[in-house]
Amino acid sequence: MLIGPHDFRLASFTVGTTGVETSGLEIDGRFVDLPAALSGVHGRRWSPDHRAADEWLRHPERLELFFAIESWFQLLAPVGSALGDLAASGEADSWAADDVVLSSPVRRPEKVVAVGLNYQSHADEADREPPQYPMLFAKFANTLTGAHADIPIPRVSHRIDYEGELAVIIGRKAKEIGRDDADGCIAGYAVANDVSARDYQFRTKEMLQGKTFDSFCPLGPWVTKPLTADGLGEVDLRTSVNGEVRQSAKLGEMIFDVPYLVEYISAIMTLQPGDVILTGTPAGIGATMRPRRWLRDGDVVEVEIAQLGVLRNTVVASAESGS
Repeated sequence: MLIGPHDFRLASFTVGTTGVETSGLEIDGRFVDLPAALSGVHGRRWSPDHRAADEWLRHPERLELFFAIESWFQLLAPVGSALGDLAASGEADSWAADDVVLSSPVRRPEKVVAVGLNYQSHADEADREPPQYPMLFAKFANTLTGAHADIPIPRVSHRIDYEGELAVIIGRKAKEIGRDDADGCIAGYAVANDVSARDYQFRTKEMLQGKTFDSFCPLGPWVTKPLTADGLGEVDLRTSVNGEVRQSAKLGEMIFDVPYLVEYISAIMTLQPGDVILTGTPAGIGATMRPRRWLRDGDVVEVEIAQLGVLRNTVVASAESGS
């Protein structure tokens, strides 16, 4: 049942070869169409009664628009108890996991705010002092891609690296939020890989150009919130390349935890539904290994966060990249 903490898995996906894009709830390996599930529980006339619902129904694959519905969580709560029946009865369309292609759970968020050097271990391996305040930089919607999508090696870069991270998905408009209220602003969490072109990242003092190549942020597999923001400390994050574990840490090792980041960032900018906060990566990146170990054509990168899910992306070189 979808009760607090809300234990749902909200995903965005394309259905097989039909090309139909929608969002849905994952249950026992099946994906239930979210618009149909809401209609099945609330009746066919629910949408006019909810602000922003019409816009989402025009673009049902964009969960950032669903989170903009002021009462989205109240809409979901009764769906949770009926989800199994909906999937079994056919009252809502549903598909097996093999029949859908997962997309980034948010497609065009207003902001993707990333945090650098947010683990002591990562600061140590980079031979940097831990920051006194969060080091913020941006990624953009062009970087977002699905949990199983290929990661392209750009033609102009040959030093591609991984960064396994926890992603925070904002669930309601948030401005100047105190840490004690941060949890109420969070729709849920996802797994992210802040893919980086290190040669471009360090061309200048500003790292943005190395972080914003197309498809440089696999995100997913879904948005879920099995724990509160204060309960994430003992959750494990692990990144592996071709089965070799490269990163392993507890989320509690962050220098600035999730409630602090929501408080700090929302004091600077208004966070909007669907905005993404990438919370930083622990030690173990390829750039600090000796010899350095850049991602190559055919490498499979897996980022797993316990209770949240797994990203599994294959690195693919273009004919022009020479990698």
